[in-house]
Amino acid sequence: HNTRRTLSFSWRTRVLRTEMLLFVLLLLCRTAILCNLGKGGFGPRILLKGLGVWYAFGLLACAYLCFLYVLDVAQDGNGQRGIKCWILAIPALIGSAVLLSNPWTKAVYFINMVNYYKKGPAAYLIPAVGMLYLVVAFLLAAFGARRAGSAQRRGELGKLAAAFLFPAAGILVEKIFSMDAAWAFTVAALLWVYLGIQKGQVTQDGLTGLNNRRRLDQYMWELDERSGERETCCYLLMDVNKFKKVNDTYGHNAGDAVLQRIAAVLQEHVASEDEAVRWGGEEFILM
Repeated sequence: HNTRRTLSFSWRTRVLRTEMLLFVLLLLCRTAILCNLGKGGFGPRILLKGLGVWYAFGLLACAYLCFLYVLDVAQDGNGQRGIKCWILAIPALIGSAVLLSNPWTKAVYFINMVNYYKKGPAAYLIPAVGMLYLVVAFLLAAFGARRAGSAQRRGELGKLAAAFLFPAAGILVEKIFSMDAAWAFTVAALLWVYLGIQKGQVTQDGLTGLNNRRRLDQYMWELDERSGERETCCYLLMDVNKFKKVNDTYGHNAGDAVLQRIAAVLQEHVASEDEAVRWGGEEFILM
C-alpha cells in the first residue's frame, strides 16, 4: 500500500506537469491559428488544417488526463491502473479517430475558400466528449468529498471539486467581458492543484497519510503566532503497545497495515480544526 501510494503521488505529479505543458503548447497552437486565419495562399491553409486537428486533440487529451487524475485520487491510488483505463478511454479514442480522419472526412471542421474554419456534421463531438470527462471528474470529486470518512480526505477531494470552478469562472468572464480568460483560469486551477500536491508530499506521512513532524512544527509556529488570542491547546501522545511483536511475528507488511488502520481511525474521529500527526514509528499525536 505504501509503494502504491508513493507511485500514485509520483504519477499524479507527472500528469499535472504534462497537462501544464500541453496547455502551453495548445496556447501556442491557438496563437498560430489566430495569426493565420483569413490569410490567402496554400501554405496557411495546410497549416490551419494541421493545427486545428492537434488543437482539438490536445484539449481532448487534457480532459481525459484530468478525469484519470481525479479518479486516481478518489480510488486512493488505483485510478490509473488496469483494463478499466482503456475502457474509460473509449470515448477519447473514438474522438481521436474522428479527428485524425478529419482531413479527408471533414466531419469536425473544414477550411473554406478564404481560410476560415467552418463546422462539420460532428463539430460538437469533441467538446461533448471533453465536457463529459470533466463533468464526471467533478462529480467524482464532489461526491467523494461528501462520503469521505476523514477531514483530510474531504479537504483533498473538496479542493479538487473546487478547482473545476476556475475554468467555469473563466468561461463566464469570457462570455460577459469578451476576454480570452478561460485559458488563464484553467492554468490557475492546475497550478493550485499542483502546489497542493507538492505541499502534501512535504507535510504528509507517506505510509499513513497523516500529518508528519514537519507539519507539526508548522502548526506549533502558527499557534505561537496566534498566542495573543489565548487559545487552549490539548496534546495526546500515544504509542502502539507490542507493535514490535506484530512486526516480528507477522512481518512488516502486517505492521504497516496496523499503522494504516490506526491512522484511519484517528482521521475518522479528529475534528477539522484539529491535527493528527504520526510522530514517528508507532507513535502518534493528537492536538
